[in-house]
Amino acid sequence: MYIKFKPTHIFNGTALLPEGQVLLFNQEGKVLDVVAVADAGDDVQELNGWLCPGFVNAHCHIELSHLKGRIDRHSGLPAFVQQIIQGRAAEPEQIEAAMIEAANELYESGTVAVGDICNTTHSISMKQRSPLYWHNFIEVSGFIDATAANRLAAAEEVLDAFKTAGFANNSSLVPHAPYSVSRTLFQLINERTEGQIISIHNQETPAENELFEQGTGRFLDLYNQLGINISGFHPTGASSLQSWV
Repeated sequence: MYIKFKPTHIFNGTALLPEGQVLLFNQEGKVLDVVAVADAGDDVQELNGWLCPGFVNAHCHIELSHLKGRIDRHSGLPAFVQQIIQGRAAEPEQIEAAMIEAANELYESGTVAVGDICNTTHSISMKQRSPLYWHNFIEVSGFIDATAANRLAAAEEVLDAFKTAGFANNSSLVPHAPYSVSRTLFQLINERTEGQIISIHNQETPAENELFEQGTGRFLDLYNQLGINISGFHPTGASSLQSWV
């Protein structure tokens, strides 16, 4: 038994197919083939609209959904980072409700898979009940070399919690950003994640390159406000991307 759909148009992920094509599914919803309507047989369901593969949100922060509308626009990345740090704490019920609403919005808009940045275990329960596929990027940060081992250990605790909860095959450690990961911590992450998928925030603002090229700029204000001593940091004279790669 086949389920047969003939939409107005079919986009297969790389190209718009000619009109008059029919998608064949099995009873489990797996796409088996695309055939011409003349070869599709009976019981073809016509749809007024486009069909395409499900969307992938490659970079999401679902655990920060409760901050929607609470961050100043156009304030620059250093100020944005500071507002995130100051505002991310909230009651568990508020965080959970905002995550559920955001995940439902993703699902209803056609998203089927999400690459999600995680700093906490807040999203585990929601993801266990979600119809979406989640890859959990457990974020590691720490700009001071002396704290690298401790920062990695803390992230590994979060990673272990996701693995225990059933996400062992789709969770991995990742560096946060060049401006928040020290040379030593980068090395530890490299050793821990060899051959794995990673994600990194990079080239987000001119101030990021200024930090690495000249050792100046707005990130110095951010470190000062957060009480981070960066005396051990030395500019590379190259862009952020060139420096961390």
